[in-house]
Amino acid sequence: MYLLSKLDIHEDKSFNSNYFSIFSPMDLKKIFGTVLTLLGIGGLVYTAILFANNSGTAKMMMVYGILGAIFFFAGVGLIRNTKSGG
Repeated sequence: MYLLSKLDIHEDKSFNSNYFSIFSPMDLKKIFGTVLTLLGIGGLVYTAILFANNSGTAKMMMVYGILGAIFFFAGVGLIRNTKSGG
């Protein structure tokens, strides 16, 4: 019984349960917005390459182009609407 009481886990008030404690939530939104924007740019560039080389089907180019545009505009909107933490 003494061993179990020694292993008892007590709540530590100084521990922050946020895994990303170095970043504020606003910084995480901007980082996520940047990642979305870069993925969108990548999708749009890939679509342009497929279109220029005539190597992709119309359906494939539409899917990549639409997803790239959605990611791009979602990322730009997330960056634009996030207030700076300063």
